[in-house]
Amino acid sequence: MNEIVTRALSGVVYIALIIGGLYFGKTSWLLTSSLFFILSLREWVALKKLAFPKKETYSSIFLGVLFFGSLGFWIIKGNPPMALPLALLAGFVVLGHVIYFYTNKPQQSFLSVFTYLSLPIGLGLLIPFQSGEYKPFVLISIFAAIWANDTFAYLVGRAIGKHPLSPKYSPKKTIEGFVGGVVGAFLILWIMQSQGLFIETNIFGLILPSLLVSLAATFGDLLESKIKRLAGVKDSGNIMPGHGGILDRLDSYLFVAPMLYMYLTIFN
Repeated sequence: MNEIVTRALSGVVYIALIIGGLYFGKTSWLLTSSLFFILSLREWVALKKLAFPKKETYSSIFLGVLFFGSLGFWIIKGNPPMALPLALLAGFVVLGHVIYFYTNKPQQSFLSVFTYLSLPIGLGLLIPFQSGEYKPFVLISIFAAIWANDTFAYLVGRAIGKHPLSPKYSPKKTIEGFVGGVVGAFLILWIMQSQGLFIETNIFGLILPSLLVSLAATFGDLLESKIKRLAGVKDSGNIMPGHGGILDRLDSYLFVAPMLYMYLTIFN
């Protein structure tokens, strides 16, 4: 029981950090994202040292920090517009991650501080500016959809799941659970959109972002599972009691952020 309480309290703090960081303005969201980036960087360097032949180089770390810092500075200076070049870069990186997941040649592929942390967390800084002004509930809606996807996928998978989604890297995930996750993400985005908190669209226009959230969240979790298996560890760290490391909580978001940035840039 104590473990359940600890896990619940840790989760509440994590959710409060995200919602509070977004709600109180772009500066607080920048500070929150910077905290996540720093904590994730520490865990990632340790994971990569165990999982891959080549360690993260200082030049790669510098490039990642410089990129994230540049996006942060862009926000401080004003309201940055959604940029098509960044969306195309996000698509290129996402494709690289997909290729890596299905092959080990080259073993580390696109995985680095820049591609795995700086780009996704940095693009997450920009998503609230989708309409040209800071609207935190757009990204809060996306986070809520990720959490709904995880919850519905777990409940549906546990109740009726029979067909494994990825037996090698996450044997508990099922195709039935994935479908349940899509439904959960759709319901949350529909509720948020009906209250004027998400993008302006009709109910059919929510199908694609819901599917993208579920696909990206699931893949992000599977990708981190593969990395942890290569590293021979259960969790990416221990900073969140009952949950593991910060990467264990952000793994879905690290894939959802670039996918939704692409969607919002191209379709809205």
